[in-house]
Amino acid sequence: MEDYTNINWDSIAKGVAGELSPEELLQMQNELKDAPEAENIMKEINDIWDAVEYADELKEINTDAAWIAVKEDISRRSRWRKKRTFISIAATLVLLLGSYLTLHYLGFYGTETLVANNGIANVELIDGTKVDLNIGSELKYPQAFDENERRIQLKGEAFFKVARDENKPFVIEAGDIEIKVLGTSFNVNTYKRAKNSIVIVEIGKVLVTAIESRDTVELTVGEMAVFNPQTGKLEFAKNKNLNYNSWATRQLEFNKSSLDEVFKVLEDVYHVGIDIDSSVHLDEKVLTASFNNHSLEHILKSVCLTFNYNFTLNADKTQVLIKK
Repeated sequence: MEDYTNINWDSIAKGVAGELSPEELLQMQNELKDAPEAENIMKEINDIWDAVEYADELKEINTDAAWIAVKEDISRRSRWRKKRTFISIAATLVLLLGSYLTLHYLGFYGTETLVANNGIANVELIDGTKVDLNIGSELKYPQAFDENERRIQLKGEAFFKVARDENKPFVIEAGDIEIKVLGTSFNVNTYKRAKNSIVIVEIGKVLVTAIESRDTVELTVGEMAVFNPQTGKLEFAKNKNLNYNSWATRQLEFNKSSLDEVFKVLEDVYHVGIDIDSSVHLDEKVLTASFNNHSLEHILKSVCLTFNYNFTLNADKTQVLIKK
């Protein structure tokens, strides 16, 4: 039978938490030479402690209270075999630390992953927030939010209608930027093929932060933040793009827009490639028109009819050729 009544639990607790002075640490090591069972326990506890990914955060825990609980638990099981004692220590530590870790960071427990592979995906989160996820994008979100914030992860593009909760901000990790809101509607585009990451606000207020530099931009209705990954700069601008979320709404608005811009919008909204034949000269041609939930073919017919062009669309509807 192992006897754990003579172990200096206070020293072990402070040693694990990194709170001993060099002199105290040396004294504890000398004591452990005479108590090999304590040395084994400390090694086991260190392994448990180091396995926690966010160990630095855990040093705020009241070590005295935690280790009193551990010591009492050990004492009650002093007649158990050594392996069961280690398990009880691990279980006690998990109980003490679990409330802090559970769902505080994405990727631990109960995380859902939504990938929009074959079309736009829609999801309503547990707090009532609605998300439209553009094709080729990925959203990670927990089944239950942390008590202090609602944190998710986005790759690609999405439009958010965030349910308001002043006591629990909504936070989006989106590549090089982080977006924090209370309740609002906005579009986030972080596609890898795009040169910049862009956040455009439709309703409410949004705080955008560059992860590395910690620069921030606060946005309201009609404003946008643009992050350039090449320069690391986060910049503020007024939004002039009428079709920033047309991919989700299928409502397109062109007001004296150049044909080059029109075709680029169609490429983004309908996820096609549009080639211009050498016989076609876009020059200074502009288009003023609105389209509400129309098919790509309908819009192409309207544009080509207006400017006396023709078009061909391949079988899988991924490539368009504009020609005379």
